[in-house]
Amino acid sequence: MPINAGGDKKKIYKKKYGFFESEETTFLKIASQLDMLKIEDQPLAYYRHPLTFLVEAADDICYNIIDIEDAHRLKILSLNEVYELLLPLLGDDRDKTMSRMEKLLDNNDKISLLRAKAINVLVSKCARAFWDNHEAIISGALFCDLKSCLDEPTLKQMKHIENESVSKIYNYKSVIEKEIAGYQIIAGLLEEFIPAILGTGRSKHYNDKLIKLIPIQFTPASDDPYSKIMSVLDYISGMTDLYAVELFRKIKGIAFPEFS
Repeated sequence: MPINAGGDKKKIYKKKYGFFESEETTFLKIASQLDMLKIEDQPLAYYRHPLTFLVEAADDICYNIIDIEDAHRLKILSLNEVYELLLPLLGDDRDKTMSRMEKLLDNNDKISLLRAKAINVLVSKCARAFWDNHEAIISGALFCDLKSCLDEPTLKQMKHIENESVSKIYNYKSVIEKEIAGYQIIAGLLEEFIPAILGTGRSKHYNDKLIKLIPIQFTPASDDPYSKIMSVLDYISGMTDLYAVELFRKIKGIAFPEFS
């Protein structure tokens, strides 16, 4: 099971699970070497390492902004809709950027420029927020993410971008269809490989054949059920989308493998 007291989003250090039980020894070694501050033993919880705030901010910036660019390329968002979302982030650099974009003939190039400018602004502002709050971050006294420390106009626009992304991008029909298909594929792979590696599948012969499909680097660390299940989870979570789809189709008999 995951450790690190996840689930309490009111406390930033409990927002997400930190590691699996099988990784506890490794985590404790890392925490010791990095002088991370322990909060409690039961359940085991530490304050975030300062760099976690920067990684989270980078993740938020990239996903929020790049998803908008991708949505434009996929014709989910119009050029004007992207302008409405990203231009307010630029502040004093807005007019200069607009002037540069007007010289570009391709709309995708315009959006690429705007995306780069928006990311640059957000990176600079998050870096400043990190520095302004570095003492609280280091001591474990900052209980919000860096994005929440941005100036009010920027924070308001970022929340608007998130809301619009949920409404217009993540709930777009083709996106939902792919997401649902993904659930089916992951569930399908798990319902085949987990029983096989636990020896509870349809037959020993079938189980052995399926296990042979698992690369050797995912061999369980020990013979207990937990280690076996973790090895399958590591294997499946590391698959690319295309690999997962192809493997699912083949082991379910939807597509017959080619012989070379």
